Formats: sequence, C-alpha cells, structure tokens
Amino acid sequence: DGKNWQNITDSLFTPVYGRIAIGINPSNEDEVYFLAAETDNYGQRTDVFFNGVTWTSLWKYNASSNSWIDLSLNIPANQNTSFDNFNAQGGYDLMVKVHPSDPALVYIGGTNLWRSTDGFTTPNNTSIIGGYRVGSSEGDGNWGVYENHHHDQHDLLFLPSDNKVILSATDGGVYKSFDTFKDTVKWESLNNGYYTSQLYAVTISRNPNSQVMHGGFQDNGNFITFNDNITSSWSMPFNGDGAFGGIANNEEDFYLTIQRGVMYKMKLDTNANRLAFNRMDPLSIDSNDYMFINPMAMDKNSDIIYLAAKNKLWRNNSISNIPYNNSHAKSDLGWEIFSDSLLNPNYKISVIETSKNPPNIVYLGTQNKYIYRIDNANVGDPSIVKLPNILTGMNSYCYDIAINPDNAEEIIVVYSNYSVYSLFHSLDGGQNWTKIAGNLEQNASGSGNGPSCRTAEIIPLANDTLYLVGTSVGLFGTSKLDGENTIWKQIASNTIGSVVVEYLTYRQNDGLLVVATHGNGIYQTNINSANDILSSTNDFHDKLNINLYPNPTSENINITFNLQKSCLYNLLIFNENGKLLFKKEKINANFGKNIQEVNLNSFRSGIYFVSLELDGSIYTKQIIKK
Repeated sequence: DGKNWQNITDSLFTPVYGRIAIGINPSNEDEVYFLAAETDNYGQRTDVFFNGVTWTSLWKYNASSNSWIDLSLNIPANQNTSFDNFNAQGGYDLMVKVHPSDPALVYIGGTNLWRSTDGFTTPNNTSIIGGYRVGSSEGDGNWGVYENHHHDQHDLLFLPSDNKVILSATDGGVYKSFDTFKDTVKWESLNNGYYTSQLYAVTISRNPNSQVMHGGFQDNGNFITFNDNITSSWSMPFNGDGAFGGIANNEEDFYLTIQRGVMYKMKLDTNANRLAFNRMDPLSIDSNDYMFINPMAMDKNSDIIYLAAKNKLWRNNSISNIPYNNSHAKSDLGWEIFSDSLLNPNYKISVIETSKNPPNIVYLGTQNKYIYRIDNANVGDPSIVKLPNILTGMNSYCYDIAINPDNAEEIIVVYSNYSVYSLFHSLDGGQNWTKIAGNLEQNASGSGNGPSCRTAEIIPLANDTLYLVGTSVGLFGTSKLDGENTIWKQIASNTIGSVVVEYLTYRQNDGLLVVATHGNGIYQTNINSANDILSSTNDFHDKLNINLYPNPTSENINITFNLQKSCLYNLLIFNENGKLLFKKEKINANFGKNIQEVNLNSFRSGIYFVSLELDGSIYTKQIIKK
C-alpha cells in the first residue's frame, strides 16, 4: 500500500552497496533480480580499465517462498580484456532486465550489455550483445564500439507487440534490435534528429571566417568539422570522453584531449581523417594527478599549451615542433613545470584561461575558491600570484574565468556550486571584486534556487560591452552590470532553450560566438552589437502575445496572437500524455492580430496543450477543458 514496508533483505546480502538496479520477471512477478554496484569485498570482483577494480553483486529473490539466490559469481569477470569484464562505473551505468516471455533470458548492463540464457545460474551462457567492441583494450586505436551500438547502458525495453524487438538506451542514444534471440544481436540507431549531444568544451580556429570547429563530447569523443552547414557531417579522429582542444592556424594540426589528461597532436585532412599523430601529455606527470576532464588551454595568440595537474601548472612552448611519430607513448618533449605551484597541495587547478590583449596573462581558478594570476606566462618561470580573497566559501568551485579580449584587467569569475554566490567581476585584474549575479540568485548570499553558472564571456563591441553567462537553465546576457542589482535576460529561449550551457567561446576578429550545451548540441551566431543578442531577449513569444480564452472552456477555445509579418503556421493540440489529438497545417496568418477558433466538444474533460509552430519555433500554452 506504499505506507507499510517489510524488510526482505537476506541475512547474507552484501552489507556494502551503492546503487541497486531492480529487474522484475514479467511472466512471474514474484521473481525479482537485484544488481548492486560498489559492493566492496562482496560479490564478484572484476578488473576494469585504467587499472581499476570493482565489486558487483547479483541476487534473485522469490517472493512466494521468501528465498534468495546469490548469483554474483556468475557476473562476467576474468574475460580476455578488462573492457570485456562487467563494469558499472560506480553505479553510473547499471541495469537488469528479464525477458517477458523467456524468464531464463536475463540482461545486465554496465559499460557493456550482457545477455545470459540461463538466468546467470552459471557463468557459461553469457555473451556481450552491446557496448564496447569485444576484445577492446586500453590505448588509442585499441578499442571501439559494438557495431551500431554504444557503451554505458541505462535501460532496455521490449516491444509489447513483438518481444523479439528490443530498445536499448545508452550514453550514445537509443538503439533497436529486431531479434534479441539471435546469437549475434544486430542493432540500428534511432538517433536521427535526436539531439542529446553533451559537450564538455568547444574549440574554434583563430582564423577569421574559418568554419573549423572542434567539440569535446561526453563519452562520445572529439569531433571535428570543417563546414558550419547544419547538415554537414562531423568526424571523430579521437575517441574517449572528448575534452579540451586547440587548433593551429594552419588548420591541420590539432591538439586534442580526452579523460584523465591524455593528449594527442594530430594532423588531419579536411575530412578530419588522421594523417599522423603523436601522444604528447607529459611522461613526468602521474595520471592520478589529473582531473577526469582535466584543464588544458591553448594560448589565445600563439601556439603555447598550458596544462594543469592538481596544484601544478605546466607549459609547452614547442608544440609546433613536436614530430609525428605515430607514437602512443607519453612524452616530456617541450614541457616545463612552473616551480611556483599552489602552496597547498590539496588545492586543485580547475580552469586555465589566457588573455588576448595584452598577451601572455594567465588566470587560474581552483576547486577551492582561490584565483591566481601569472604575468609574462609564456617565458621563463614566472611567479603564480594569488589574487585578493573573494568573499565566498572554501568549497566554491571555479568553473570558468572570462577575460575581456581588449583588456585583460577585466574578468568575471564563475563559481558553479549551488548555494554559493556565482559571479564576481573585477576591473583591475582581480584586486577588487564586485558581485554581479543579480537576478540569477534567489538570495543575496547565493543560497536558494538560483541556477548553477558554468561559463561566461566578455564581448567588447563598438558602443557597448556584452556580458554572457551560461547556466544550468540556459544562456543569459546583459549589457549593463549593476552589481548585485544586475538584470540578466535569457537569450534564445526558443532556440537554445533551458538546457545546460556548458561552454562559451568567442572569436573577436569576426564576431563568432559559439555556445556548447550539455544535452542539446552546439549553436553559433555572429555578433556586431549587443542588440544582436539582447533584442531577442525582448522575447518574440511576448511580442506574439499569445492568448487562449475562455480558459477553462466547456466548448470552443479562441487562440489569438500578434505578428510582425505574414506567414504560415501549424496548430496542434496534445493531451497530458503527449498524444497528438488535433492538427491543422499551413494556416495563413496576417500582419497584426490573428484569431483561430477550435471546437473542443469531442475532447474529454482534462488538461491539454495548444502549440503553434511558427517561424521555426514552437510556442505552447496550457488549457483546461471542463
């Protein structure tokens, strides 16, 4: 009844566990499988990639007999490679499912999708049917994905009308197989037009009017394009968790990173195919000193790369001289360490930003609130200077530092934590700080329900300066900073929407602004004035002045809206479950006020959603039918 609960846990069930996934047998709901991650020293021990070890437990419960069976030792382990062993990655990817008509067919998902034909009662009748390519191993070029599938499993569904057909949800999207019973399961992607791209970073060429762009995608590699046409394909020369990058002015040499600080120099053709490569992250750095997505920055003006490792900063002034030996070995060639590292070894550098004008100023942010500055960072062994204290908590995580490309003394520091103040502004290189988060905070202290701020840009224009902030609920901007009273307005609410904006980058020589989101891909525009961006925040939706009346209604609904030009539009009505109930297409609308009447007599009482598809955007309002 949801109010009274009985503890059914077996006395031998692992006392240590993290996340637990549950799989109910559809043909006998008394039978339930429990797959538990992080069961340290209990269950099945597996060696996983990056020299890791994990423990996982699998139990089957029968409610009718109140009995438990421990199946943990049949979880796949001791396979040919660590990639083939079961790995739930701390419970990030964890699922267990039972086939609706064959209860012996049980699936478990971690990085790979495993199928057992005997309900995991033995270790013998299991096979990988998705995830990584069987036999993958660590190292660039040594691993791949199962054909037309993707690693990191999150769900599996069986088509009710034909349970041979399965749908698989992974970090790479949704995939469909027409026969789950086959020895070799074949998949097709259903991701056509399904935008879920999650970016950590985006890089653009320094050359004006260049269309070359790099994106570092969460769990989906480093992609490159040489064409900004939205229908053009991107190519992936370097797989992994795509991260930060750099592009040389010749637009042939690319500096690409993936998780745990791995960095390669790659020569690419104009289809982003590899012509040559060389690994280049320093041999002298212990990989355990890197963050998962580790800070790396290419200088705004020259071919210099800065790299962080815990509390230390490294520099390479010779990246253009790194030869192409097609080597996968780490290399210290050209790397120098700044001897003046952060004094506290527990402080970790979380962001590196370089100046445009004047050049060779580097700002560092940390996971521990403190901000540092280096002048003449390009030569010798300059001091790393700690800037005056920002009045925020020690747990404040600096996610980004925006630098005015015309004046490196103007900066914005972005703290991403919830419940801490998010944005601080300085006009004197960090000697004095002003709070500017304004209406992005619910409370002046930073507490409350304000969004997480992730990234910022300062864009000087002819007559004003545009300030942009990417947040967990979209992109915001202003041309007027007013301390704690600053009003930030959402930008492109109907295009970018209320998605996490993870990374912003701007090219001053042609006004190109690129917005990378964590869940909805990449957007770009060219800016000549602040009004190019901020005029959209007057919100075309508000200008439309969409109104539905009477609301609630018992019969007809009138939909009125205003237009600045004549056009065609589509009218759609959905129920609460998203089912389309009414559709009228290519309706003529005129300049000025328009009205459309719809009869709802056939609709049951309830809540409905009216959508206008207009001028490339969709506007939705709720109505109630009495």
